[in-house]
Amino acid sequence: MKENIDHDQFLKVQRNKWTQEALINVGCRLKYICNIEDILRKERKHADFMVSCFKQFGQFPTNWLFSAQIVHNILLREIQIDGASENELWFSVGGKKTRFGQREFCLVTGLRFGKISEIINTPYVANENGIHKRYWPDEEAEDLKLSTVYDRFVAGNFLEADDLLKMALFLIANNVLFAQPFDKKVTPWLFNLVDDLEAFNGFAWGHYVFKMKLHYLRHGFKSRNSKKRYGKVRYRLYGFPWAVEL
Repeated sequence: MKENIDHDQFLKVQRNKWTQEALINVGCRLKYICNIEDILRKERKHADFMVSCFKQFGQFPTNWLFSAQIVHNILLREIQIDGASENELWFSVGGKKTRFGQREFCLVTGLRFGKISEIINTPYVANENGIHKRYWPDEEAEDLKLSTVYDRFVAGNFLEADDLLKMALFLIANNVLFAQPFDKKVTPWLFNLVDDLEAFNGFAWGHYVFKMKLHYLRHGFKSRNSKKRYGKVRYRLYGFPWAVEL
């Protein structure tokens, strides 16, 4: 009991300010992994996917529902720890201090950490021989919705042998790792990255997605974008949403 009291002293949000119920919007839908894998199998490309940097997501239970209440109640219990790294969060769960950092994220996702490629900061110019120009030559990447890419993936009839795998990886990065909804715009630099499968598989996905996840966990329900409705706090989380829940 004493440990609980001590932890309460360091809560970033005091208990009397807690809103217990939450609606957390996440764009990630694991069921799409199942759909993507089915198409990869049908086109005999699933073996290529299972040696890619995202092979572990082929083993996730695709019927696993995201629990907003679990995640929200963990976030409420964030505590201040002296000497904590800027790359970790600490929570008081069940009277014990619990850390969420790079190690925990890596264990859950199996994603690679390392130096981030400069491609994310380079102004986007579509590759002339890339999948963007091949399938949407008259559309700017900034105007393309993720649903458009998914619909083209499902339609089949690819122009190059590796385009099926490239679109599959592109969709998983956007929707599963970034948790971007299908009705939102794509991440343009991903087109150029996925054109080079070796570079795509070598990209530090763990580092990039962890930073994204950490940002939204820190701001989440405390940000100005959080809204209260029917007594519930409502906010959105980007980055792989299951990382904290697991």
